[in-house]
Amino acid sequence: MWDMFFRELGVKVVVSPDTNNEIMQQGVMNTIDEACLPLKVYLGHVIKLTKEKVDFIFIPRFISVEKHRYLCPKFLGLPDLIRNTTQTFNLPEILDPTINMRITKKEFYLEVLKLASRLNKNPVRIYNAVSKAFKANENYKQLVLAGYSYTEALKIYQKQSATFADTNFLENSQQQATNKPFKIAVISHSYILHDPHMSMNLLNKLDEMGCEIKTPEMLEGDVIDKSLENLQKDMFWSLNREIMGASFYHLAKKDIDGMIILNAFACGPDAITKELIERLCKRESEIPMLSLTIDEHTGEAGFVTRLEAFIDMIKRKDKGGYKDESNLSTHGELLCRDKSVV
Repeated sequence: MWDMFFRELGVKVVVSPDTNNEIMQQGVMNTIDEACLPLKVYLGHVIKLTKEKVDFIFIPRFISVEKHRYLCPKFLGLPDLIRNTTQTFNLPEILDPTINMRITKKEFYLEVLKLASRLNKNPVRIYNAVSKAFKANENYKQLVLAGYSYTEALKIYQKQSATFADTNFLENSQQQATNKPFKIAVISHSYILHDPHMSMNLLNKLDEMGCEIKTPEMLEGDVIDKSLENLQKDMFWSLNREIMGASFYHLAKKDIDGMIILNAFACGPDAITKELIERLCKRESEIPMLSLTIDEHTGEAGFVTRLEAFIDMIKRKDKGGYKDESNLSTHGELLCRDKSVV
């Protein structure tokens, strides 16, 4: 959406490269220890962009993306955090519009107009840029709902960016068909899951193991809402509400062979929602579940070993190898003959 918006204003967009060790280490060395891994990686990308001699760096202040809810507090203060932790770097001017769906539509568009006017004064061009940006974002969402992964949808955008905002774009896009033997729900924030370096290339590894992958963004918003109807109170973190709703949906529908929860160490909201998901899974479901926590010290060897063992367990269960008689539970616990946990 933002790439389309800026390009339609006549601005050259410079995107930081894929996350690598250099970017991660720069972020780790220049931010506070209490920051979560995605925040450290984000800072590393900002530092990398300072070497590209750009005129502006776009760091929006995301307060909310839907009414009555908020994003993580670190999103709210992201521009301020970047300013105060990169003082030793030659940081260009930061464009930091406030994205807040709790305000009126008129106030929101005034904020977008304020941002656009810094780059282009033509009101017609600004209006067209906003319209095409929203349409491109909607087309991207439809591709993901049709079964395309984030990476696949992004490749389609990069190849067809000139027509990606057209109203008939999706008419030429077919449902993504897969014939993988196993379905795995991978529950994580998109900014972790779809970063191959941060997620240890989890999605590609699962694909190579013959797994069809289900991610939270592949579900409609009303499906998420319905899955959370039995909660005693509504969650006010939008992103954690999404991953929790996706978990509850798959556990209730039983349309998957296993579930993997991937979260970053030091994320407060994740620590709470992960515990709620795990408790529900152990209490009410026989679906195997694997919980993985990552930080900048996570080693790939141990990560892959746990992943391979989890998929092997699902394959053996599917073949009936220990479906009835084994003393290994779907959550990796050792059971007595009376099914009590050791």
